[in-house]
Amino acid sequence: MENPKDVTGKWLYRSFVNNTNPNEDPQLFGQGELAILPSDFGHIIGDFDFGEWGKVTIKGTIHFGNPFQLRFQGRGVKGTGAEDWVYDYIGYYIPNWVEGVNQLPAIVGSVIRTEPHGQSKAGIVASFIMIKMS
Repeated sequence: MENPKDVTGKWLYRSFVNNTNPNEDPQLFGQGELAILPSDFGHIIGDFDFGEWGKVTIKGTIHFGNPFQLRFQGRGVKGTGAEDWVYDYIGYYIPNWVEGVNQLPAIVGSVIRTEPHGQSKAGIVASFIMIKMS
């Protein structure tokens, strides 16, 4: 059995530095496209493309509930600018509003830098949103 068709496909990913100053514009932490591939029921696999920053593969699980939860780890692909990256993600699939118009599937959550890379320290947390593109 496969996961719901709504999850597989291409997603626009944006994460933001958690900043409580209302007078500052949100600072982008990361942006890319995530291709979630068909996989076994309860599992998630895919590929992140962060453009010039590199590529990351993901692997994890889907936990069904209301809303359902995605937990996955992204590891950088060797030979790309992201090869030393290790990040963990937790996201929640947002249910549609009954009377909503032109809604797109969305997943919101947080990401943590699990391993340091370059001058970037481990433990940094950012919030993210993913919008389904196709």
